[in-house]
Amino acid sequence: KLSTNREMSNQIKNVGKNISSAVDRFMRANNMVSEANSYKWEFNLIEDKTVNAWCMPGGKVVFYTGIMPICNNENGVAAVMGHEVAHAFAKHGQERMSQGQLQQIGGLAVALGTSSKDAKTQQIWNTAFGIGSGLGMLKFSRVHEQEADRLGLVFMLMAGYDGKEAAEV
Repeated sequence: KLSTNREMSNQIKNVGKNISSAVDRFMRANNMVSEANSYKWEFNLIEDKTVNAWCMPGGKVVFYTGIMPICNNENGVAAVMGHEVAHAFAKHGQERMSQGQLQQIGGLAVALGTSSKDAKTQQIWNTAFGIGSGLGMLKFSRVHEQEADRLGLVFMLMAGYDGKEAAEV
């Protein structure tokens, strides 16, 4: 349910307006006009102890009240907001889905390629593929997080917030 805390909800909406304006300026300055036009920004605070926030492709942003003490202040909210918006901007969700599909195809290929082998050989190949592809997905996850950190800081600074706070949240 939406939070009834007006002060925190207004802070999320105001910071969101500033960050989304920075992202819009960034996209338009980099010839991404149609993408900029496709965003329908919405900022909500949900009453929940979960320590999380997220942004869906297209600009729907949700903060949970549980993350607010960690944000500590408006600059902290801007750091988290910039990071989450950066994930959507960089299309990390779509990339992760594509990687997951490739992982499934790879698993199917291993299964088909070892179908004429004995059960122990099949198990070894499936285990090796599972470990290898899992490690590969972790690498992409770290890359996505680092990219969101960098882009989020840019968006945060463009919106006029203190970037030092990003290291604190």
